[in-house]
Amino acid sequence: MQALSDRLVTALQEQGVGFEVVTVTGLRSLTGGQLVVEPATDTFDGVILAVPAASAAEVLDANGQAARAAAGLRTIQTASVVVTTLGYRADQLAVPEGASGFLVPKVEERLLTACSFGSNKWPHWSERDTTVLRASAGRAHDDRPFQLDDASLVERVREEIAEALGSTASPTAWRVHRWPGSFPQYTVDHLKRVATIEAALGQVLPRVTLAGASYRGSGIPACIASGRRAGRELQARLQDGEALAG
Repeated sequence: MQALSDRLVTALQEQGVGFEVVTVTGLRSLTGGQLVVEPATDTFDGVILAVPAASAAEVLDANGQAARAAAGLRTIQTASVVVTTLGYRADQLAVPEGASGFLVPKVEERLLTACSFGSNKWPHWSERDTTVLRASAGRAHDDRPFQLDDASLVERVREEIAEALGSTASPTAWRVHRWPGSFPQYTVDHLKRVATIEAALGQVLPRVTLAGASYRGSGIPACIASGRRAGRELQARLQDGEALAG
């Protein structure tokens, strides 16, 4: 995933795009429509907020200019997820050939929600002597993984994987990544809710658009489409503004 982001940054830099790492605390619209990204004082023609809904709400609500949109963003619920990558000796853990992994339904009441056979899915993870698995835990209204320290979590995950695959093997190496509040939950009427939020934002900050997993899909293709959509909308609004000014 990081390689994808790094390559995108490189491609944009080659096109003349500049990057600056700053902590954004708010947005403020000036007379004429330009925007100040606080705490900086530079002005910008437009802004795309490509951050989770809760973070977007904080930025938009800082100056009270987009309170309605911020309130709507806060209604988008999230789940917390822990991803554990485990390495096993290949001669101690065999995974089905041609399979990419398995899902665990909620009714099973397990800690584990999914397990990917990384060595099968990604050639660069495949090594002759090592089998790599990637396990996910945590779902909506289930924060049990966050109540365990890393070692305890790995042991629980190991036990459930062993039961699923009929093995008693233990990992020789592991790594845990915790992602609190990272998985948007699309409840009933989610798209209507998003449309209402965008309409409220457009009324007060027409040069600000939203992009990311919180809105119309959380997978990579959906996020790419979201970014393109936000860019097209912002470009169209800026062009409309220039036409009116002319």
